[in-house]
Amino acid sequence: AKPTAAVQAPKAEEVDPFEKHLMAEGYRPEMQGGEKVYCRKEAPLGSRLSGQKSCGSAEQWKLREDQTKEGVSKAQRAAVNPKGS
Repeated sequence: AKPTAAVQAPKAEEVDPFEKHLMAEGYRPEMQGGEKVYCRKEAPLGSRLSGQKSCGSAEQWKLREDQTKEGVSKAQRAAVNPKGS
């Protein structure tokens, strides 16, 4: 008897860990102009009115998150060492 080769199911599309992070944060993938973007509605602070829809590519959201983290880090360093010395 000939050994039969195991049939492997095609791998499910691998999802980028940052894309998983975006979906956990409430962003939903959409196609706009042939490009995959992540969108969510964001209500203005203190408003009960419906918010605006914010969309961006995974790369754009990653850049914004990195810039926000850097800004927080700078603010924390300035608070600990206000004279910069």
